[in-house]
Amino acid sequence: MQVGRRIDGRVREDLRGVAVIHNGMKICSLPMLWAEPAIRDAVFGYVEFDYELDRELRKTQNQVPNHYDLQWRRVIPRAIKNYVEDQLQQFGREKLGIGIDWRQRRELIRTEAEQWALRQLSILTPDFDLMAGHSGTRRQRTPPRPHPTKEIGLTFHNIMFPDPRRTPLVRWNERITGFSVEAFNNNLVAYTCRIVVHVFQGTRQVVHLLNQRGVILTPGQSIAFRPLEIQFVRQVFPSPDVYTLRAVLINEANGERLDELNRHIYVEKDPPFRAPFDVQMVRGFSPPFEKRQWRMLQTSDDQATLYYNGEHLAYRYHEEVGALRRYLFETFLEGALELVLDRPVPENTEPDYRPLDRAKVEGTPNECYLEIIGKLGEVRHNFFKELG
Repeated sequence: MQVGRRIDGRVREDLRGVAVIHNGMKICSLPMLWAEPAIRDAVFGYVEFDYELDRELRKTQNQVPNHYDLQWRRVIPRAIKNYVEDQLQQFGREKLGIGIDWRQRRELIRTEAEQWALRQLSILTPDFDLMAGHSGTRRQRTPPRPHPTKEIGLTFHNIMFPDPRRTPLVRWNERITGFSVEAFNNNLVAYTCRIVVHVFQGTRQVVHLLNQRGVILTPGQSIAFRPLEIQFVRQVFPSPDVYTLRAVLINEANGERLDELNRHIYVEKDPPFRAPFDVQMVRGFSPPFEKRQWRMLQTSDDQATLYYNGEHLAYRYHEEVGALRRYLFETFLEGALELVLDRPVPENTEPDYRPLDRAKVEGTPNECYLEIIGKLGEVRHNFFKELG
């Protein structure tokens, strides 16, 4: 195995990472995901195998059916992947002076996969018009539930960015004013809670907005705390960066974190792109949703959040074999279609199901299913076409 790093900047995207050479051709690339972008995008190299190992890898149990990739969950391919990642760790420590433990590495890989999947979704679904916004009067076929995965939790309301056209970007001396955080309880028991709202830069707290103790949430109750305001003065937000508005609901009886909301705000820093919705991994869903892969929630007036199940066996399998990007893209694509079907409807207008055919969506169950599954297949085709 050989690994190098350019000293004059990033290399072409198709050259980044450690190329795996099998049967005389590159079958994939294993990137240095846990390194910062400036380093990750400048690291390149390759790994190839001797005759005996290459022949062993050609056996059907080690290759995918098209022979252009390996079954990374099997013993030999997994050992290869672990070896490459260990070598990248050693290279980072010895040559670059950086290091990371497995928990941080796992988190960074997941975060990078989320961003990649959301970007691909935005590129491949322009006709979904997901950026049209999520506020408005919604069609309610059943009584609304504030949260699809939790009986108790939080939502944001009225987060209005200074210029909606460049959300989530703000400039110094601008403000986000008059928003609120609402705590709700649809459980059958009362809770005594603490609600905290802060703004963080990484792990460093930069603004304290709310620390409300002794909040009693009785069954069926919701309580809103307002108005909240963030002033983006340079003394408090000294560097252009992505900051996180975070609200946490804590059970005061045992210190359990009952819910957490995160909203990214880019201060004097252009966001890579505007995601159509937020995403958040949770460690399992409560019954009866424990076997669901994802659930969508309107977490604020202008933004929805897709919660995906980190304990689902499909997620764990794709994480283990290094295919988290593809899995999350498929998951987010399904969530995007829920937003299409539940797009807000202004008064005195017809439902907007773009890019789906409204007549088929509102037709028989079979017509609706075939219209949705057809659109999913079309986007998936383009997705795998782009992957090559």
